[in-house]
Amino acid sequence: MFKAAGAADLVITYRDNQSDRSVNRSLQSHSLRFILNCLFGFWLSDYHSMIVYPVKWLRQIAVKADGYGYQICALISLLQLGLTYVQVPVSLNAELKGSSRALRLRTYFELGGTIVSLLRRVPIRHVDLSQVPTDAERAPAR
Repeated sequence: MFKAAGAADLVITYRDNQSDRSVNRSLQSHSLRFILNCLFGFWLSDYHSMIVYPVKWLRQIAVKADGYGYQICALISLLQLGLTYVQVPVSLNAELKGSSRALRLRTYFELGGTIVSLLRRVPIRHVDLSQVPTDAERAPAR
């Protein structure tokens, strides 16, 4: 993940060991990713793994989400600004059966609220778009 830093504005990891998760957890992760990909068109392999963010851009956006929705909101907001990204596979530790908090009803409501706010266009604070690197200054995204 850190070797890819600098290859693009964002380094987005995705889990390459999904089989270590329960069928239910894996199905829900795939479903959320499919919904986000269809709604926002970034076609990422994961929206909720580890991400290397450019701090200067993260500080300039208003993230109106908590919990699981925070990272999704921040990531989509930065991608909507036009920042480039690379996706890198990572293997994460297997979850203990029943340890995931992602399968709680409250989490579904939080994620639903995050998605609705993103569709209503999360307001971007006064971002100076002239500071976003031009295509010529960016590394090619993978």
